[in-house]
Amino acid sequence: MKAEKILEQSGTVHSKAMDIAHFAFRAQKRNEPEKAKKLFSEAYDLEAKAALLLANDFSLEPTRSIFFRSAAWLAYHAERYREAERMAAFGLSGTPPNNMGIELREIMELTISKLNKIYLAEAA
Repeated sequence: MKAEKILEQSGTVHSKAMDIAHFAFRAQKRNEPEKAKKLFSEAYDLEAKAALLLANDFSLEPTRSIFFRSAAWLAYHAERYREAERMAAFGLSGTPPNNMGIELREIMELTISKLNKIYLAEAA
């Protein structure tokens, strides 16, 4: 598929994901954690799809890394930490601009910290 077509398709999916994320943040503000988590998870599924469409085309930076960053944060908010780690790693595997690289490393660090706590608690 041509880069323009892939970019258009991923952009459409990304927009749907961001619409759902908007409702997830509203649910979070209204102190509806289960609803927020469900919506974050739905948004993540779409955003991951959008990002993965761009995964192998490094010429699509910075859009590529922006989508992976968004997917990582949505997975983190949905408590899908392994997926968050994976999305951040995909984003870092490309050539993200410096500021995007910083943000991807930030979510990676938060996710690793969260996963380590979970794994240590399970081992205890």
